[in-house]
Amino acid sequence: DQRKTILHEGMSFRAKTVKSAPDQRRYWLIAPGEGAKYWDKWLEDEIASIGWSIVGDLSQYASKPDLIKALDAHYPDVNNSGTALMLGNFHHEIREGDILFAKLGCSEFLGWGEVKGQFFHDNGRTKHSSFLPVSWAEPKAAKLPEGRKLPQKTLRAPDPHCSVGVLQLAQ
Repeated sequence: DQRKTILHEGMSFRAKTVKSAPDQRRYWLIAPGEGAKYWDKWLEDEIASIGWSIVGDLSQYASKPDLIKALDAHYPDVNNSGTALMLGNFHHEIREGDILFAKLGCSEFLGWGEVKGQFFHDNGRTKHSSFLPVSWAEPKAAKLPEGRKLPQKTLRAPDPHCSVGVLQLAQ
C-alpha cells in the first residue's frame, strides 16, 4: 500500500549518517558495479562485492589514513578521502544483520538483502576482491519518481529515518 505513495512522493537521502548502537541494524545503498554488471553474480553467489582491488585485502588497513596512503600510491592526483571512507565502511562498518539495498544508477533499486556473515577477501573471483555474504530477497526492481535521485556513490549509509520506507519500496 505504501509503495505507491513512496514512489509518488519520494524520500530524502541528504541527512547525515547517524552512528548506531552495536546491536542496531543499519541500512546501506550499494551499487553492484557500473551499470549493475555484477548484480546477477551477487544473486547467484549470495554476495555483495566492491572494487578497488588494486589496494589488496582491506583487512590490512587499520584506519582511513592507511587506506588513503595506499590509494594515493595508485591515484596521486585524486582526493582519495571519500574512497577510503567507502572501503573502510565496507570492511569495518557493515555488520551481519545489516540490510544492503542494491541500486542501478541514481534512479532504481534492484533489490535488497541481509548481510549474513563477515567480510572476506578473495583475489580469484572477479575484478572485485572484497566480499560480504548476503541473503538476497527475491529481486524486485523499483524506479524512483521523476526528479528523485539516489546518491552516485558506490556505497552509502542512507538516512536512518527513511530506511523503513526504502525497505517497503524494495518489497
